[in-house]
Amino acid sequence: MWRIGIASCIVVGAGCAGGASAPGGAPEPAVMQAPRQTSLQPQRRRREPALLFIADLSSNVLLYPADINESPKLLGEITQGVTRSAGVATDARGNLYVVNSGASTPNVSVYERGAKSPFKTITSGLNTPGFDAVDSVGNLYVADSGSAGGIVQVYGPGASSPSKTIDIPTGANSGVGGLAFDPSGALLVNTFDVKTATAVVFRVPRGSSSPQNLNLQDLPGGLSLGADKARNIYAGGHAGEIAVYPPGKKSPSRSISLGPDGFYTQMLVTPDGTIYWPDFDDDEMFEIAPGALAPTNVFATPGSGVDAAVVP
Repeated sequence: MWRIGIASCIVVGAGCAGGASAPGGAPEPAVMQAPRQTSLQPQRRRREPALLFIADLSSNVLLYPADINESPKLLGEITQGVTRSAGVATDARGNLYVVNSGASTPNVSVYERGAKSPFKTITSGLNTPGFDAVDSVGNLYVADSGSAGGIVQVYGPGASSPSKTIDIPTGANSGVGGLAFDPSGALLVNTFDVKTATAVVFRVPRGSSSPQNLNLQDLPGGLSLGADKARNIYAGGHAGEIAVYPPGKKSPSRSISLGPDGFYTQMLVTPDGTIYWPDFDDDEMFEIAPGALAPTNVFATPGSGVDAAVVP
């Protein structure tokens, strides 16, 4: 289990009064006071440390503390229900969703918070699933491919079959990449054309199935995407470049470069703007503080990371 115990304290008080002399000198029997009511102090729950999950295209998911100010040690691995982890996501309850791609039966394994074996496995509607994401109300989105090109399968809260399929405009050489949500609940998804090295970012309003091209300029060539609570959009390229787009702007306001080496896939951007981005080639995890222009922390991992998720 990944939980930290809850500390509590119970304080009980009671008192009594001694006897006084009665008239004539006869002692008056002592009268015991009624015990004071037991005072139960409110239970104070320690803040559980945030947890970082890393999918690494192997039969496991790596687990670390999500503290960008220290070089973390591996806490453990999830192996049950994992065949080839291509994507990881978490929901508001702390449940973990692991995309297994490339196996004979691609699926999404779902784990309750703290569990190391899945309580549910989703197979319906999946062809070649990649990255996944869960919105604020529990809908699961999975990037995939269909007969006509790139798609995103949408599963309602607790569902095992897709309730909706969103067709994403892609060319013959394009694939669907990163998934994220803006503060309104709209889906953000990008595509990347390998032949032309061209990326496009689409926005799908909540409840809609119609992608809208945001026409963002100077996009890095890659399939990585994120958003924060301030409505900034983060687009990442395979060479380790991130362009940050302010709300409503077509051009980036700042950029982050992790260097020319490595191969970077899907980043995670938390609501406060913290970035977690694995380097597949060099088996490293880059952690970038909100507003920073360079990595705050970098640590080695025992596997080639392709996606990250955090339980706060």
